[in-house]
Amino acid sequence: MNDRNKVNGQGMVETLIVLPIMTLGCAAVVQLLLIFWQQQTVAMAAQYALRAGSLNHARTGVMKTTFAAVMAGLKPQLDDPDSLVDMSKALLQQRLHLAKAGKLERLLPTAKHFKRYAERRWLPGERRWVKELAVDHLQARARRYAGAEREYWEQAHTIAITGVWCMPLEIPLAAELLVKTQSWFSDSDAQRFCRLRAKLFSQPLWALPFSAQQVLMSGFRNQS
Repeated sequence: MNDRNKVNGQGMVETLIVLPIMTLGCAAVVQLLLIFWQQQTVAMAAQYALRAGSLNHARTGVMKTTFAAVMAGLKPQLDDPDSLVDMSKALLQQRLHLAKAGKLERLLPTAKHFKRYAERRWLPGERRWVKELAVDHLQARARRYAGAEREYWEQAHTIAITGVWCMPLEIPLAAELLVKTQSWFSDSDAQRFCRLRAKLFSQPLWALPFSAQQVLMSGFRNQS
């Protein structure tokens, strides 16, 4: 009888100890999978945003809107009369999230590049003059420069972006655990940025940094 009570007591103690650990472990795994999935989405959004910026004179406003649209996961359903409303709401929510708990910055080209290489050009289609960093006849233009000056000129014709998306952690228990332990593995600028934003949201946030670059495909006009 005593042996049976001892076994039952031991089983109860093991249950009280092991069950919470297993629950926390499962919650952490689910949260980590969500982080991995959203990191892939962020990387894809950065590429789409970069492409949009390259085709639209490196305007950050265009890139931010494109980035938010991808993060919203917009999938138009033409047979749904409310789809446009839902799409607009989702885009607005993600655009606001990027403004409050994220950032997207253009690294290249810079204002110094614009000042050095921009020229005044006539746009026949728009019938107006603009000052821009031209991207036509690049090979012919590149022959004017050599050495360090050539590298600087090539930078001026490259669009590069960087930023961070602060992902809300919504899995109970796992969110608090990950936030408390993330500084053990890394304490990057992106994580510090999201920790500050987390205080505004009163919700744990996980930093998902991104960066991308490619050749500029439209004239840079130094606009936001």
